[in-house]
Amino acid sequence: MAALKQIDDKGFLVPYTAGDRKLVKVGAVFNTTNRTLGKWKVRTLARGIQS
Repeated sequence: MAALKQIDDKGFLVPYTAGDRKLVKVGAVFNTTNRTLGKWKVRTLARGIQS
């Protein structure tokens, strides 16, 4: 999913990798016709590690 790649490419999680927080990436596609979420993916990462 492009949204998850964008999170990695732009380094959005980098400020949170130093601690021991559980990191979660969420990518979502919005359906503008129905005004709902069309698709989504969730990636949970090990603490302090970005992948």
